[in-house]
This record gives sequence, structure tokens and C-alpha cells, in this order.
Amino acid sequence: MVSLQYLWDGGLIDWQGYLLKYATRLNGRVLESEIFSWNLSAVADWANDSRSMTLKSAYNVEKKSLSKAYIERGQEIIDFRLTQAGVRLAHLLNTILTIK
Repeated sequence: MVSLQYLWDGGLIDWQGYLLKYATRLNGRVLESEIFSWNLSAVADWANDSRSMTLKSAYNVEKKSLSKAYIERGQEIIDFRLTQAGVRLAHLLNTILTIK
């Protein structure tokens, strides 16, 4: 039996053994408007977003089995959150490491 924690801690990531291709695919989905808006958010917003998505999606499981729809939706959420995290981390590092 697979635990929800295992799934959400990495089991839902569909990188198919090619991390660089997976990262490139995620990066290709980002719109400039999203980058701008994500970079305006604070770290507390990131945590609150994660909590909200967790309560709405991760633990919203019917019965004792995980449906295909649940897995697919989880993969969409993970892809979205990893994309956001990459954009936000890049912005944070660029801000910190900018030589003035």
C-alpha cells in the first residue's frame, strides 16, 4: 500500500528518469505574467498556498483507494508547485546574488 505522504513527497513526480527533460518541460509552461506575479509573493504566501492546496487536494480522498483522477490531479499540482518553486527560487537567488 502506498501512503499519501510518499505520493506527495515525490511519488507523483513524472520525470521518467530524465530530470533535465522534466525541468525543461515545466519551464516551458511558464508565462511571463505568472513569473511576475509569483515573484511578488512572500514566503508566507508560498506556505499558505501549499497548505490550502493540501487541504483541498492531497487529503481529499474518497474511500480507501486512490483513483486515476486523483493521481493525475496530484501530478498536475506537483508540476505546478515545482514550477512555482523554481521561478521563486531563481528570483530569490538572483536578488541575493546581485552585485551592487
